[in-house]
Amino acid sequence: MSDLPLPLSLPAGAFFGLDLQALAPPQRDALRQADADFRAVVAGRAPLHARIDTEAPLPADGGTRYYLGQGYRLTVLRRLSSIGTQTAIAYGPILQLDEALFAAATLPAISDVRLYAHAALGQLLEAAAQS
Repeated sequence: MSDLPLPLSLPAGAFFGLDLQALAPPQRDALRQADADFRAVVAGRAPLHARIDTEAPLPADGGTRYYLGQGYRLTVLRRLSSIGTQTAIAYGPILQLDEALFAAATLPAISDVRLYAHAALGQLLEAAAQS
């Protein structure tokens, strides 16, 4: 727990230590685009490559958005939460790779969802808008 300002360093990516050259070009491209979108959302920006999923159901929370990329789905979670008497916002990316593209039976979702005070999320989003 901290009352310190948000660190505005480069956000962590979704993949570490993978040899992209060992993958087929469609897989490599999907991972690169998914990672760029993941980093953008962590930094408070909209995804760069994925587009709004017009087929996704409307979220009940009113703030979550669903996106489709080439070889992945990206959910940008934005949901009100309560911590005792405080109201906070759960915000961050949830990435799901296309199992057919990667020939895998199951791939785990990759996420970086954090709980923000209203002012802290506002600070993140404002800094992203200025960059």
